Amino acid sequence: MSTDRQIASDSRPPIDGLLERHGAQLALVAAWTAMLGSLYFSEVMHFEPCRLCWFQRILMYPIALIGLVGILRADRGASLYILPLSFLGMLVSGYHVLLQHGFFSESNACLRGVPCSARYINWMGFVTIPVLALAGFLVIGFASSAALRAAPRDDPFRRRVLAALIPVAAVLACFALLLITRT
Repeated sequence: MSTDRQIASDSRPPIDGLLERHGAQLALVAAWTAMLGSLYFSEVMHFEPCRLCWFQRILMYPIALIGLVGILRADRGASLYILPLSFLGMLVSGYHVLLQHGFFSESNACLRGVPCSARYINWMGFVTIPVLALAGFLVIGFASSAALRAAPRDDPFRRRVLAALIPVAAVLACFALLLITRT
């Protein structure tokens, strides 16, 4: 049995092992970059965040703190707390990107204050602030998933947390879809 596992691990690309060992650090760098980048845009460049940008911040900022505490305490379980936040962040950012590209019309919530379709930056013709946020949430999600793979599979805490997070994430995704489709 262990020979099969060793053969399987030897056939994986070297990047897998690197991500498993350093996924938490990569997620931390991405989260702090996104957090400080959003503060730079709003406080230095004076770009007022729209409502969807605020939701993305609400999801990103705790990831930066949870990731830092998780690394300082050598808590591999921190990835379990980060994953739902990054998944929800991907949904909000993805919706925001699609809204900016005209796939959705702005909801009433986006019509108050700064319009969610506003583009403060447009690097290379497609990189907007929501695209940067989506990239950050994707990096955090993949890096946290890789770090989680390095944790022992038979950990009972891990199974309990996953059993609790999956239904909660499903319910939150359903409510997010309801909010998105509501006009």
